[in-house]
Amino acid sequence: MKSLVVVAMFALLAGPRALAGGFVRGSGWYVDYSNSSYESKVGGSGAGGITLGADNAHELGVEVAHVAFAARGPYTSLSPTSRLGLTGDGNLTPMLASYRFYFGTAADRVRVLVGGLAGAAKVSSSYRFDGSGITWVASGDQWRGAYGAMIGVAVRLTPDLHLDAGYRYLDCGSGNLPGVTIASGSIHAVGDMISIDALKLNVVELGLTLRF
Repeated sequence: MKSLVVVAMFALLAGPRALAGGFVRGSGWYVDYSNSSYESKVGGSGAGGITLGADNAHELGVEVAHVAFAARGPYTSLSPTSRLGLTGDGNLTPMLASYRFYFGTAADRVRVLVGGLAGAAKVSSSYRFDGSGITWVASGDQWRGAYGAMIGVAVRLTPDLHLDAGYRYLDCGSGNLPGVTIASGSIHAVGDMISIDALKLNVVELGLTLRF
């Protein structure tokens, strides 16, 4: 986040010539979660912002993404630590500020890019844990801090249209959900806090950027 502030201050000090233009971007995601209990999913993102410098080397943007997730498998993080059957479904909506740096010049057909992201993610989820005759049920919405990094390439199709391909790592953190404990078919306790594993995303993305 500090790098975003530094670049923005540079743009203000450099004057109008530093502002090269604006952009909008749409991308498709293929997401593989670091936690093996979570299934791979597809999603997408939309972004917009400004480019800075004579060669559009710096890019500041805001981005909103959406991807579903599904958890299926053993779960061992609860107390007691017996292995539990886990099912869970939800939606992840990251809202991020982003910075990208493009190597090369605006005339290059292919440019390598690196960047960073920081912001927050809304997690809407529902989980069920079964084991030892006891069931835990937890659901709700959470806001979590999110951060990540990216690397990729931008291919110039026309002067204003670019094809982007790359990889990003995005950490949307862990959290606790208020749960209901069910024993012998009846509600045993309400309000138990159930720890939910961190959502860490390995994302392969492909998108189109329109510059103006």
